[in-house]
Amino acid sequence: VGAVRSAGGLIGAALAGASGSVTLENVTFESSSTTYRLPRIEFVGASLSRDDLARLLDSRGAEPWPARLARLSAERIVIPSVTLDQKVGPQLQAATYSNVVAAGVKAGRIAKISSDGSELRATGGPQGDVAGTFGRLSIDDLDLPAVVALYTDRAGDQPGPLGRVYGGFSMENLAVGNAAGLMFKMARASGRDFLARPTRDGWDALTHALDLSGDGGQPTPAAGLKQLGVLADLYEAVAVGSVELSGLEVRDDRPGAGVVMTVGRMTYTGAAGGSLPELRLEDMAFSDGNGGGKIGRIGFTGFSFASAAEGLR
Repeated sequence: VGAVRSAGGLIGAALAGASGSVTLENVTFESSSTTYRLPRIEFVGASLSRDDLARLLDSRGAEPWPARLARLSAERIVIPSVTLDQKVGPQLQAATYSNVVAAGVKAGRIAKISSDGSELRATGGPQGDVAGTFGRLSIDDLDLPAVVALYTDRAGDQPGPLGRVYGGFSMENLAVGNAAGLMFKMARASGRDFLARPTRDGWDALTHALDLSGDGGQPTPAAGLKQLGVLADLYEAVAVGSVELSGLEVRDDRPGAGVVMTVGRMTYTGAAGGSLPELRLEDMAFSDGNGGGKIGRIGFTGFSFASAAEGLR
């Protein structure tokens, strides 16, 4: 934490009351693979004093992050900009979220958190440099201590039950592509009831597993097998109530390709209340230089990847 500033008078700053606010500047967090940079955070109506807030966000503190965040309550938390820098093998990935606002924070649970949009970029990957953007992002009923615990905690020999991490999300206008002519677009995504639990190696292990290179920087069979095992653990540690994606488009405009595939709507409903999982794709179209075609709807019901996940191990 680079600096601490307060507003609303000395009493309001000390008590972080409803009419006062506390601002922290130049806050940085680091995990094994990711650095989070927050130039400014404003807490309005916080339950903690400005000194307590600074200690809570001090990366040098010994107390586990989930326990710290469970002490945080505030009417509103405003973060004008959040940047995530992540290294996956030789690739450097960065995402910058603008105007992040968390409202109704109680004991680390956030009633609603939103961002006006994000810029994405990646350099050094096998497909060259990649850049993209997406529009407004919103998440409801987010359990922040539970999210952090997915990355910091480790499951034992008998993993615990799945816990609700957030109630719902929505995202608009995703577009990602590279200079060669590969492009992916999605008009909107939304979902409900995301459940998860820690894995044996922690969710942070997924980032390391995505690096398939060995000591020589080249893909190795051992790294590939490790990745499959991590993905199998992650599959069993997640459950989703429902997801809907619309306006999907994959385009390859590289010389000699000219491939376009679109999906008007894709929905997934998880197994809940004894019902069977269901996946549907609607209004599909595809084309290349030799022709194309359309499919009105495809549906899959009652499938499970559990046996496949076990086989990946």
